[in-house]
This record gives sequence, structure tokens and C-alpha cells, in this order.
Amino acid sequence: MSRIRDSLVFLFSFLVCPGQLPMQYRLEVIKTVESPEGIRGLFMPAKCDREGNLYFRSLDGQPARAAVRTLKKVGPDGKLKAKYTFEGQPELANLDAYDFAVSPDGRVFATAAGPEQVYLVEFREEGMFKSKTLLDHLFRPTQITAFKSGDSFLISGVELNDGSEQKGFPAFTAIFDRAGRTVRNLSRQTRDEETAKDEESAREEEPELAGINTGVEFGIALTGEDGFAYLLRQTIPAVIYVVSPAGEVVRKLEVNPGRRYLKLLPHAMQLAEGRLLLMFGNESERIFQVVDPQSGEILEEYFPEPALGGALACYNGKELVFLTSNNGKLQLTYAQRGSISPPR
Repeated sequence: MSRIRDSLVFLFSFLVCPGQLPMQYRLEVIKTVESPEGIRGLFMPAKCDREGNLYFRSLDGQPARAAVRTLKKVGPDGKLKAKYTFEGQPELANLDAYDFAVSPDGRVFATAAGPEQVYLVEFREEGMFKSKTLLDHLFRPTQITAFKSGDSFLISGVELNDGSEQKGFPAFTAIFDRAGRTVRNLSRQTRDEETAKDEESAREEEPELAGINTGVEFGIALTGEDGFAYLLRQTIPAVIYVVSPAGEVVRKLEVNPGRRYLKLLPHAMQLAEGRLLLMFGNESERIFQVVDPQSGEILEEYFPEPALGGALACYNGKELVFLTSNNGKLQLTYAQRGSISPPR
């Protein structure tokens, strides 16, 4: 009896002791919603607002360049609520849209960029164009997020090639106001060793990306309920800069997915209820990790069912929502933490 008791005490201490492996759970589908909205493919990222509305860009038979300039909003029931386009704006017709931002209350912003100008674009609630503002710095914007006030934005991207023989493109990050003025340049504060490596060369196994700053190009930006902006670099380990509305880098998180997942890159990030959710993956494997946004500690790990695919679009602290195409139609898949998974 004494031996059994001692074993139970040891097991309990192992589970609660800091520094041990995080709890592992199955990620289980709870429902799917078939949308009447037709799609052929999705452009990442997909996002959501606090009402559970989902925002995404899709092909729908149009050229890829036109597709990235068309943003759709569907409700939790999968029905189309709005379509955001640059229609009727000749100055934006030949520009590329790289990312968009959705504030918690549903205001939508985007960046439109070309060789000679970068615009901040705002849309009306029903999807119509509202305004465009020329930014005072020329670069290629790849991420944008709006601070809670809607009066300032964190925008990140890469400097344009200056014609020199440099490899890659230096990262650029700044806070801009509604007038398009640079409030604070954060490029030095958000340049780390891994991002610097990406400025030198692309990943060895992907030579077609040579000269592209992949850590910045495929990063993610969002604004949390705490009012801070979270800027993710797609590096190993994942690097996340937490930025205040005043433009201070308040902390830097490094999230290593674990020894077994060393080659998995971060492809999605969501923040809700004080929990940061990251998705690491490649073409054959995905793992979701819940992270403490203060310390970067991994709290839980979720392993999805084999059939669960698609782009992560939303996380409310309990449910995850994925978007995918099913027989040419949009499908919303809702999942949540399920039973404890055997250790992996």
C-alpha cells in the first residue's frame, strides 16, 4: 500500500511540477457548417471578430492578383455578410493587397502597395470603400494590425530592393497613425538573429525562395484584448514581439515547439481569454500549442483528428474555427479540446 501511495504522489508531482511537459489533448470536431459561398482556394491569413464573423480571401475563379484584393466576411452560419474590394478606385486598381486587419468591433483595414506607393485602406461596415491614406514610407507591407483605438497601426514588411547585390530584403516595422505618418520605427527592436538569417538567404530546402525574407514574409500580426500588438516571425523557434500602442516593445517571446517538432514552422496565431494559440506544421503534420502570452511557456498541446484540415480562422479561448473548401463550397469546422491524448 505504501508503495502505491508513493507512486501516486510521484505521478501527481510530475504532472504539476513546473518545467514538465504540457498537458496533451486531442482536438475534436464538434460541428461543421456548410456555407453556400463558393470558393476554389483560400489565401492566408483568415481572421475573425468578437462576434464570430470570419474574414478571408479566396480565388473563386478570378486571377490570384484580383483575389487578394477581394475580402469576404461570413457569419458563424456561413452566410455571406459583406465583400470588401478596391472597386471604383483607379489609384488602387494595379496595387497588391498583402494583408488586412479586423478590429474586435469589426472595422476592416488593408494595405495596398506598388513600386511607388503604399496606402492604408479603410472599408465601411457593409464592405464599401471608405478611404485611403498614403503612408510616408515606401516598402512592401506583409502584416498589419490595428490597435484598439483604430487610430494607429502596426505594419510590418520588407524594404524594397535598392538595386544592390544584397541577398534578401531587410525587415521594416513601424507604428503609423491615421494620417499615414510614421509614429515610431521599430525595425531595429524587431530584428532578431533568426530574422537576420532570413535576410541573407532562404531556406536551403526551398531554393525558389532565395532572396525572400521568409521570417517576415510569412509572419502574422494581431492585436490582443490587452491592447498590445503581437508580431510573429515565421522562424524556429517562433519569435513574437509584443508592442504597446505607444510603440514600445514590451517583451519578446520565443516559443520552441519541442524537440520532436524542431522542423515545424509557425503558420497561425490567435489570442483570446489571455491564451495565445500557435499552430506549427508542415505538409504532413500539425500541432497546436496554447502559450502563456506573458512568459511564452507552453501550457497545453492539441493534436487534431486526421480529417481536420483547413485554415485556422478563429479562437475564442475554447473553440477553434477552421475554413476549408468542400466540393467547391466554403466549410466552417468547429473544434475544441477533447480527451487527454497519450504522451507523444
